Amino acid sequence: YPLVPKAEQTRFKKYFPEAHFSLGQYQSWQALIYGGGGHFGEPDVSSRQGYKGYRNWSLRFFARHVLPAELCLNTGIPYAIVGVGAGPLSNLFVRQEVKRIFNNASLVSVRDIESQQFLQNELGISQVKVVPDAALTITKADIPSQAVDKINSLLGSYAQHSCDSVTVPAGQLFV
Repeated sequence: YPLVPKAEQTRFKKYFPEAHFSLGQYQSWQALIYGGGGHFGEPDVSSRQGYKGYRNWSLRFFARHVLPAELCLNTGIPYAIVGVGAGPLSNLFVRQEVKRIFNNASLVSVRDIESQQFLQNELGISQVKVVPDAALTITKADIPSQAVDKINSLLGSYAQHSCDSVTVPAGQLFV
């Protein structure tokens, strides 16, 4: 779990006590999954941040996304890219690295058609599937019971209003 933000690591560790948060543990990885989020696209940098904001993003991008892929490529550890956002990318060096990362992944899927089109049309990556965001596909059974208990305690009296009681009329599709 090298990419869990520092602000979330304590909470994450509570539910996944065996988790490690550094790239130094990469020798023990069986695989790496880039999942969810807009990992492979530039932020919308306002004029207030300008070049400094973009430069900070570039440094974080290489530490969080390029370095783990490089470790996998150099050691033969498979990795997959699942349900991420991609593009736009203006820096030619960043574009080449993203293309290399995607071309060497065991599996590639993105969370929207715009990301698929960017990868196919701008970077020439042909095998790109579009899948739903993982956060939208989980069921209550996928959520650790400790997390459900915590959510229910935070909801208080509203906990009785759960999605379990919602029914969708037959023949209707909600997107």
